[in-house]
Amino acid sequence: MWPTAKLSILATDIDENLINRAIEAKYQWSSLKEIPEEILKKYFKKENGFYLLDPSVREGITFRRHNIIRDELYKDMDIILCRNLAFTYFSKTCQIEILKKIGASLNSKGYLIIGKDETLPLTYPTLFCSAFPKEKIYKKNSSSYHL
Repeated sequence: MWPTAKLSILATDIDENLINRAIEAKYQWSSLKEIPEEILKKYFKKENGFYLLDPSVREGITFRRHNIIRDELYKDMDIILCRNLAFTYFSKTCQIEILKKIGASLNSKGYLIIGKDETLPLTYPTLFCSAFPKEKIYKKNSSSYHL
């Protein structure tokens, strides 16, 4: 048997309505159509035309409102997923500032995962090295981090 690990996940968004929807964990079929049938059967309960995610799946997840531009990020994170936001919609100057914040938030062996169609600003090699280029997974370059 595999050893169990306790996960702690912090899920954030600037939009309070989206946070509340995530907490509710109630989905229409159109949102889940790419989920394999065996996963749907195992982790979702169909009720009144909606699919409700089993509460056990959400154990260890904390939901918070957060503005990635204005607010400080949390410290000692192992992995940060910043997908289809900062490196898609924000100016290059803003992207660099967010990238610095992300680097300061990650522990020394932390990883950043971005969207497959996104690109980090050209200054990233001083802060991150590409761990898995195809998947857009970057490892913190802790030797150059002195924020």
